[in-house]
Amino acid sequence: MAFDRALESQGILLRQKKRSYYVPQVSLTSGAQRTQQNTNLSKNDGQNEVSAGIQFSFPLFQGGLRKSEIRRQKAVIRKLEAQRESAVLQLEVNALPAIHRMAASHANIILSRSAMEVAKKNYDSVVEKYFQGAANILELLDAQSGYIQQKSAAVSANYEYLKRILSLQRSIAWFDYEKNEGERQLMHTALREYLGHSLR
Repeated sequence: MAFDRALESQGILLRQKKRSYYVPQVSLTSGAQRTQQNTNLSKNDGQNEVSAGIQFSFPLFQGGLRKSEIRRQKAVIRKLEAQRESAVLQLEVNALPAIHRMAASHANIILSRSAMEVAKKNYDSVVEKYFQGAANILELLDAQSGYIQQKSAAVSANYEYLKRILSLQRSIAWFDYEKNEGERQLMHTALREYLGHSLR
């Protein structure tokens, strides 16, 4: 947005410089004076003079200077356009890996939750066998340890997913807490469409 506004203002300056070829410089002058004429008849005899004028001028001998100013202004605009394109590419370089890491983290959440549920069922089964005398204490401790590890992995997957969401938002300078519900919905729809298209 900053680059767009800068380009717009530089475009206005370029159009102004181009118009200077056929738009004259206009100046308005005015003046007033009183001329005293002391005579033998009256010491206060005088004359008031008021003048006004409009002047139009075309700088005919500055053509080369004006052309160079226009070329310089066009160079400024081309430089801004190149900087804008570079900034967009840098945003893509930062944002696209963040999007794909976020998508991978989401899949990791699903898998870690499934593994945690399986570990919980195994732990419950071993606990029941232990109370029935069909499993020893080492099997119970192994099942409990496996369940705790899978639970910890699921929590870590959630944390990693949130961290990568923030990394994506930081890379595109778009923060969820600053936006209203409509803007959030638009962003989520755009991300789903992008991820759906990129995974085909």
